Amino acid sequence: EKEKQDRLEIEKQDRESYERLAKFDGAEQERFFALFLQQQERLDKEKQDNVEQERLEKEKRDREEQERLEKEKQDRLEIERQDRESYERLAKFDGAEQERFFALFLQQQERLDKEKQDNVEQERLEKEKRDR
Repeated sequence: EKEKQDRLEIEKQDRESYERLAKFDGAEQERFFALFLQQQERLDKEKQDNVEQERLEKEKRDREEQERLEKEKQDRLEIERQDRESYERLAKFDGAEQERFFALFLQQQERLDKEKQDNVEQERLEKEKRDR
Protein backbone atom coordinates (compact mmCIF):
# COMPACT_ATOMS: atom_id res chain seq x y z
CA GLU A 1 0.00 0.00 0.00
CA LYS A 2 2.83 2.40 0.88
CA GLU A 3 4.64 1.53 -2.35
CA LYS A 4 1.42 2.23 -4.27
CA GLN A 5 1.06 5.62 -2.57
CA ASP A 6 4.74 6.42 -3.24
CA ARG A 7 4.34 5.44 -6.88
CA LEU A 8 1.23 7.62 -7.27
CA GLU A 9 3.04 10.55 -5.66
CA ILE A 10 6.01 10.12 -7.99
CA GLU A 11 3.70 9.94 -11.02
CA LYS A 12 1.95 13.13 -9.85
CA GLN A 13 5.29 14.88 -9.44
CA ASP A 14 6.37 13.69 -12.88
CA ARG A 15 3.22 15.09 -14.49
CA GLU A 16 3.74 18.42 -12.75
CA SER A 17 7.39 18.42 -13.85
CA TYR A 18 6.45 17.78 -17.48
CA GLU A 19 3.92 20.61 -17.34
CA ARG A 20 6.55 23.01 -15.97
CA LEU A 21 9.07 21.75 -18.50
CA ALA A 22 6.78 22.71 -21.36
CA LYS A 23 6.93 26.35 -20.17
CA PHE A 24 10.77 26.53 -20.04
CA ASP A 25 13.15 27.72 -22.74
CA GLY A 26 16.06 25.59 -23.99
CA ALA A 27 18.58 26.32 -21.20
CA GLU A 28 15.93 25.93 -18.50
CA GLN A 29 14.79 22.67 -20.07
CA GLU A 30 18.34 21.32 -20.00
CA ARG A 31 18.78 22.22 -16.31
CA PHE A 32 15.39 20.77 -15.48
CA PHE A 33 16.11 17.61 -17.44
CA ALA A 34 19.44 17.18 -15.60
CA LEU A 35 17.61 17.51 -12.27
CA PHE A 36 14.99 15.07 -13.49
CA LEU A 37 17.67 12.53 -14.42
CA GLN A 38 19.29 12.92 -10.99
CA GLN A 39 15.92 12.32 -9.37
CA GLN A 40 15.35 9.20 -11.49
CA GLU A 41 18.80 7.89 -10.58
CA ARG A 42 18.07 8.47 -6.89
CA LEU A 43 14.70 6.70 -7.16
CA ASP A 44 16.29 3.80 -9.06
CA LYS A 45 18.99 3.52 -6.37
CA GLU A 46 16.36 3.54 -3.60
CA LYS A 47 14.38 0.86 -5.41
CA GLN A 48 17.53 -1.24 -5.86
CA ASP A 49 18.39 -0.78 -2.17
CA ASN A 50 14.86 -1.85 -1.18
CA VAL A 51 15.06 -4.95 -3.37
CA GLU A 52 18.44 -5.83 -1.84
CA GLN A 53 17.10 -5.29 1.68
CA GLU A 54 14.10 -7.53 0.98
CA ARG A 55 16.43 -10.20 -0.44
CA LEU A 56 18.60 -10.08 2.69
CA GLU A 57 15.56 -10.28 4.96
CA LYS A 58 14.21 -13.25 3.01
CA GLU A 59 17.59 -15.00 3.24
CA LYS A 60 17.59 -14.38 6.99
CA ARG A 61 14.05 -15.77 7.37
CA ASP A 62 14.96 -18.79 5.24
CA ARG A 63 18.10 -19.39 7.30
CA GLU A 64 16.14 -19.12 10.57
CA GLU A 65 13.50 -21.50 9.21
CA GLN A 66 16.20 -23.99 8.19
CA GLU A 67 17.80 -23.76 11.65
CA ARG A 68 14.41 -24.30 13.29
CA LEU A 69 13.74 -27.36 11.11
CA GLU A 70 17.19 -28.76 11.90
CA LYS A 71 16.62 -28.25 15.63
CA GLU A 72 13.25 -30.01 15.39
CA LYS A 73 14.93 -32.88 13.56
CA GLN A 74 17.59 -33.15 16.28
CA ASP A 75 14.92 -32.98 18.99
CA ARG A 76 12.93 -35.72 17.24
CA LEU A 77 16.04 -37.91 16.95
CA GLU A 78 16.78 -37.38 20.65
CA ILE A 79 13.22 -38.35 21.59
CA GLU A 80 13.44 -41.46 19.41
CA ARG A 81 16.75 -42.37 21.07
CA GLN A 82 15.21 -41.94 24.51
CA ASP A 83 12.21 -44.00 23.44
CA ARG A 84 14.48 -46.86 22.28
CA GLU A 85 16.32 -46.77 25.59
CA SER A 86 12.99 -46.79 27.41
CA TYR A 87 11.78 -49.80 25.44
CA GLU A 88 15.05 -51.61 26.21
CA ARG A 89 14.63 -50.90 29.94
CA LEU A 90 10.95 -51.91 29.75
CA ALA A 91 11.89 -55.31 28.36
CA LYS A 92 13.82 -55.98 31.59
CA PHE A 93 10.89 -55.18 33.94
CA ASP A 94 8.36 -57.60 35.41
CA GLY A 95 4.58 -57.16 34.97
CA ALA A 96 3.91 -54.59 37.72
CA GLU A 97 7.01 -52.58 36.79
CA GLN A 98 5.97 -52.64 33.14
CA GLU A 99 2.54 -51.26 34.00
CA ARG A 100 4.01 -48.37 36.03
CA PHE A 101 6.56 -47.65 33.34
CA PHE A 102 3.95 -47.77 30.59
CA ALA A 103 1.75 -45.30 32.49
CA LEU A 104 4.72 -42.92 32.76
CA PHE A 105 5.47 -43.46 29.09
CA LEU A 106 1.90 -42.58 28.12
CA GLN A 107 2.10 -39.39 30.19
CA GLN A 108 5.34 -38.50 28.42
CA GLN A 109 3.79 -39.16 25.01
CA GLU A 110 0.81 -36.95 25.85
CA ARG A 111 3.17 -34.17 26.93
CA LEU A 112 5.20 -34.52 23.74
CA ASP A 113 2.07 -34.54 21.60
CA LYS A 114 0.86 -31.36 23.35
CA GLU A 115 4.24 -29.68 22.80
CA LYS A 116 4.19 -30.65 19.14
CA GLN A 117 0.65 -29.32 18.76
CA ASP A 118 1.70 -26.06 20.48
CA ASN A 119 4.73 -25.78 18.16
CA VAL A 120 2.57 -26.28 15.07
CA GLU A 121 0.15 -23.60 16.27
CA GLN A 122 3.05 -21.23 17.05
CA GLU A 123 4.51 -21.79 13.57
CA ARG A 124 1.15 -21.07 11.99
CA LEU A 125 0.82 -17.82 13.92
CA GLU A 126 4.39 -16.78 13.03
CA LYS A 127 3.80 -17.58 9.37
CA GLU A 128 0.59 -15.53 9.37
CA LYS A 129 2.47 -12.67 11.02
CA ARG A 130 5.28 -12.84 8.42
CA ASP A 131 2.82 -13.04 5.55
CA ARG A 132 1.07 -9.89 6.73
